[in-house]
Amino acid sequence: MKIAIGVAFATIILAACTSSGNPTAALDVSKDKPLPPGAAAQAAEEDPPKVMATGTSPIKPNLQVAFCIDQVAFLHEATPQLARAGERQIAADGSITIDVAIDKGAEGTRAYACQLDQENRFVGVTTLGGGLH
Repeated sequence: MKIAIGVAFATIILAACTSSGNPTAALDVSKDKPLPPGAAAQAAEEDPPKVMATGTSPIKPNLQVAFCIDQVAFLHEATPQLARAGERQIAADGSITIDVAIDKGAEGTRAYACQLDQENRFVGVTTLGGGLH
């Protein structure tokens, strides 16, 4: 289920991408169209920016934990299977924070806070001190 959510999220992000140099032209991802010569080499040389889903549509409460795990794992170059999340914490203003810890192996466990606004839209991820308890 978590993988399916991640794949669906990646598909949405990729669909929203535009081709470089022309922000009005949508990216053509049809499987029948070959890549132009040198496109793969150019893509490998470029350091792609990290995508964050800031400003997303509202995320259903039952999907928020999985969304945050995927988002934190992606932003910090880890697999979602290495992440675990705490309970949803709802603030007085209705905003939501979900703590996510990622086991980075020799680097130790790193903790992050995933924030959603009052309308259940993703706001961002901040780094916390250590891991979850």
